[in-house]
Amino acid sequence: MGDDYAFSCGSRGDRPSIFYCGNNSDAKKTVAQLMEDCEYEAIDAGMLVVARSLETLATVWVQFAVASQLFSNLGLKALQR
Repeated sequence: MGDDYAFSCGSRGDRPSIFYCGNNSDAKKTVAQLMEDCEYEAIDAGMLVVARSLETLATVWVQFAVASQLFSNLGLKALQR
């Protein structure tokens, strides 16, 4: 998603979500903090084995964003209960 979208969203409280995964808990903490610092909502998706599923999700999002001509203005938001 484009930086313009991410930074304008943060001020409204509806930050785009970004998933991350990995097997190293210290590295995951660092990555999560970097995402939060960039005004994204960091969501831990689990162990590294989840990466292939996240790649598929990213592919779908990019395809839709490009096809709809909203690429730099479209973000994903995960709703949690």
